[in-house]
Amino acid sequence: QSLGEVIMGDKVQSSLYVFKALKNESCMLLSCSAGSDDLAKNNIDEFEKMINNGYRGHTSIDNLPVYNPGVPILDGRCTGIVPSEQTYPYQRGYALGVHKNCIGETLINNHLHFTIRYHTVVIEGKNMFRIVGLNAVPASVKHNNDGGDCDASLNPFAQQIQYLTTGDVRAGRKIWWSYGATWIEEPSITWAMRWDEYLSTSVADSNAKVHWEYIIVSLIITICMTFVASINLLRALHRDYNRYNSPDPDENQEEIGWKLVHADVFRPPVHAKTLSAVVGTGVQITLMVITIIFFALLGLLSPAARGMLLTAVILMYVLLSITSGYVCGKLLMMFEQKEWRAVFLCGTLFPGAIFGMYLFIDILNYHAGASDSVPFTKLLLLFFLWVGISIPLTVIGASFAFRQPAIEPSVKIGRLAREVPEQRVQHSVPFIWLLPPLAPLGCAMLELKFIYASVWQGMVYYVFGFLAIVFVVWCITAILTTLVVVYYMLCYENYHWWWSSLIIPGGMGLHLMAYSVYYYSTQTDINGFTGTLIYFTVMWTVSLMYGIVSGTLGFISSLAFARTIYSNIKLD
Repeated sequence: QSLGEVIMGDKVQSSLYVFKALKNESCMLLSCSAGSDDLAKNNIDEFEKMINNGYRGHTSIDNLPVYNPGVPILDGRCTGIVPSEQTYPYQRGYALGVHKNCIGETLINNHLHFTIRYHTVVIEGKNMFRIVGLNAVPASVKHNNDGGDCDASLNPFAQQIQYLTTGDVRAGRKIWWSYGATWIEEPSITWAMRWDEYLSTSVADSNAKVHWEYIIVSLIITICMTFVASINLLRALHRDYNRYNSPDPDENQEEIGWKLVHADVFRPPVHAKTLSAVVGTGVQITLMVITIIFFALLGLLSPAARGMLLTAVILMYVLLSITSGYVCGKLLMMFEQKEWRAVFLCGTLFPGAIFGMYLFIDILNYHAGASDSVPFTKLLLLFFLWVGISIPLTVIGASFAFRQPAIEPSVKIGRLAREVPEQRVQHSVPFIWLLPPLAPLGCAMLELKFIYASVWQGMVYYVFGFLAIVFVVWCITAILTTLVVVYYMLCYENYHWWWSSLIIPGGMGLHLMAYSVYYYSTQTDINGFTGTLIYFTVMWTVSLMYGIVSGTLGFISSLAFARTIYSNIKLD
C-alpha cells in the first residue's frame, strides 16, 4: 500500500463474493462464518444508526471500484423524505440500507446485484477478458428462514418482495446475505476508457455546462475587473508620474499621495521573520498545487491508482521545501534580518502545525476505530519526511539565498518613520481585510463545492481541466484585488502594506472557514462530537493553506508593484 492509501484509510481485504467469469446469476448466498448471526443481532442498533447516517459499503474488482449506476433509493418507491445527501444516485459504493424516513422503517440492504462489463481481447491467439465496468444495485430482501428462496427465480427488482427491516432482526429474523451478477460485453469500452463512466457520472462532471457557465461568468468579471483596475491604475500612475517628474517647479512643489511615503514604503515590517517564513511556505504550497494540477492534466494521477494523488501531494511538498527556504532567505536578506532561526521557523511553522493537527485527528480516529487511523510506523515515516528531508532542503535553499546579493529597495529608506495619518473607514485595516477577500473566493466557489462533495460526501472529482482554468482566474483576481487595495493604501499615506498584502486576497482563510461552517450545516450529515471535530480540524487546515497561498500571490505582486512604481519617479 502507498502512503496515500494508508492515510486515506483504503485498507483492501478479500471479500466473500465469488463470481464465475461470464456466468450470470440471479441469487447466490454468501458463505458467512459461524456466529455471524449473533454478531449482527448484537450490533443491530449500531448498524441501524450507520444506515440512517448514510454509511456506504465499498468493494472493487480488478482495481475498479463499485458504484451506483443511477438507480434511485428503493427504486423510487419512497413515501417519505430522505436526507438530500443520500439521494444522489451516482455515488461510489452502495448504501448499507434505506433510511427510516423512506417507508417508516429502516431497511437492510442484504442483497447486491452486480453488473460487470467486460471487453474481449485476443492475446496469443486466445480470447482474454478485461473488466471495464462495475456497478451494484442494493436491495432489501426478507429471505425465508432457510434461505431456500435464493435461486434463479428470485429477482428483487422485477417482483414484489418483502423488505428486511432492523425490527425483523431484533425479533430474531436471520439475515441471509445474497448477491447476483450480470455480465455484459462492451466492445466499445477499452481498458484505457474504463474510468470514463465514473468520471462522467460524478456530481462535478454531471453537467459540463454548469462549469462553463460559471467559468465564463468568472472570466467576464475578471476581464472587466482587469480592464477597470488597469485603466484606473495606469491613468492614476500616469498622472502621478507627470506631476512627480515634471520639470515645472509649480507642479512639483509638494510631495503628495504615494510619493510622500517613499522613504517608508520599503521599511521592514514588524515580525519580518514570521512574514518571511509565511511567504516562503506560501511559495512552496503554490508550486506544489501548480505541479499537481499539471501532472493531473497530463493524466499521470489516475484514480485507478488508489492514494496516488495524496502521495504525490506529500512528496511534492517535501521536495519543494528548497524553494521555501530560498524565498525565506531572500526576504530575510532584504529585511536585513539574516538569521538561521528564522529559516528553521520557515521549515517548522506550517509543517509542524499540519503534523500536530494530523496527529490529533489520528488519535481521534484510533479512538473511534476508524479505518483511516494510521499505524505508528507510517507516522514515523511522515515525521522522517518532515525532519529528515523537508527541513534540510529548507536549510539548503536558504543557504543559496544567503550567498546571493540582497534585494535592494527601489528608494532609500528614511531614518525616522512617518506617522500614518488617521484613515477613513473604507481605508481602515478591518475593512480592507474583510471585504476584498470575497472577490477571489467568489471565483472559485463552484469548484470548491464540488471538491467539498468529493471529500465529505463520497463523490468523484476528476475534472482537473476546469480546476486549472478556475485556478488561473482565481490567481488573477487575487493579484488584481491586492494591487488595487495596496495602491490606495499608499495614496492615503499608509505604508504598512506588507502584512496587509498577505491578508487582503484570502483573509488568512477566515472567509473559506466561514463557508466550511455553512457547508457543514447545510450539506453534510456529520453527527457526533468526533466527526464534527475532525471536520473542522481538517477544514481549518485547508482554510489556512488557502489563506497562505492567496496571501503569497498578493505579497509578491505587491512587492513587484511597489518596486516598479517607486523606481520610476524622481526624488531629491
